[in-house]
Amino acid sequence: IKCWEDADLHIRLAAAGARFAVIDEVLAYSIRHNNGISRNQQWCWQCRLKFMELYLEKYREVVDGEVFKMELKRIQTAFINMGFYDRLKQIIALNKRYRLGIPTQKTAIIYYLNKIVPTAILQSTLQYFNGK
Repeated sequence: IKCWEDADLHIRLAAAGARFAVIDEVLAYSIRHNNGISRNQQWCWQCRLKFMELYLEKYREVVDGEVFKMELKRIQTAFINMGFYDRLKQIIALNKRYRLGIPTQKTAIIYYLNKIVPTAILQSTLQYFNGK
């Protein structure tokens, strides 16, 4: 695991019944550089999506569905903002399979448009409509 390993550790600990406390001070710093794995945000978000799929399979009975819904929406937004439209199909499928209730009509339109419209054109069109 090269990214999201800290979040994965927290999920697994919580699933095992661990308790957590908040310490309101900085305990560690993350050092970022051009050779680090986190420089490739598309890869990192794909990794996060794989974890979410695993968590939906393993923990959906013990975790509120709203948590999964909120997290998949974040991943969906990241993919759209990065122009990484092929992965939207996986989010649509997870939403349907686990009945999460994420509104995916616009996401599906973006996914299918990407099949016929070049990514650069679709991305600039979406940015235009989002005011960016």
